[in-house]
Amino acid sequence: MFVGLSAEKRRTVNNAIASNVLEGWEPSRADVEAVIEVATGRACAEDFMANLPHGEEVRGLG
Repeated sequence: MFVGLSAEKRRTVNNAIASNVLEGWEPSRADVEAVIEVATGRACAEDFMANLPHGEEVRGLG
């Protein structure tokens, strides 16, 4: 999943996921792929957030 990402983008993705896991988020593979899409600019954070189950929130994106 991380192939082709710069060290900075990998760090951004890892930090976003790690901080949210500490808050109780249990990301699926699809969630991680979506975070990568946002971090690389291929998707916007608003679309990602809109597709989360009701009441969930992910910090550190956008």
